Amino acid sequence: MRNNLCEGRALRRRGKPAATFLLFALFLAACSSSQPAGNESVTKETRSPLADQTAAAAAGKPLFATHCASCHGNEGKGDGIAAASLPATPSDLSSAAVASQADGALFLLLKDGKMVNGKFTMPPTKRVTDEQLWQLVAHVRTLAAR
Repeated sequence: MRNNLCEGRALRRRGKPAATFLLFALFLAACSSSQPAGNESVTKETRSPLADQTAAAAAGKPLFATHCASCHGNEGKGDGIAAASLPATPSDLSSAAVASQADGALFLLLKDGKMVNGKFTMPPTKRVTDEQLWQLVAHVRTLAAR
C-alpha cells in the first residue's frame, strides 16, 4: 500500500511541470491577438490609418533621414551618398510612378523590401514600427509635391 501511495505522489509531482506548461500555452493563446501580426492585414490598396497626414509626414521626415536618405537622397531623387555603390539605382521617390502608388503598396514595399532575381534591390526597413512605416509613406508623399 505504501508503494502505491508513494507512486501516486510521484505521478502528481511529475504532472506539475506538464500542467504548468499547458497553462502557460493556454495563457499565450488567450493573450495573442485575433488580428494578424505584422503586415498581413495590409494590402496594396490599404489606405493609411493615420488621420493627420501632415503630422505623419513631419514625423516621417527624420525616419527618412535615418533609414532612406543614404540611398534615395534627402529629396528622394535616388542620388544618396550610397547610391553610386549599389548594384541597382535607387528609385526616384519624387516621380509620378511612385506618387501614383497606393499607400498600402508603398507600406508593403518599405516593410518587405524589393527583390529582383532573388536579390534585394531595396532591403526591408528594419527596427521601425508599423506606425513609423505609415509615417514614412506620408513623408514620401511630400517628395512628389516638391
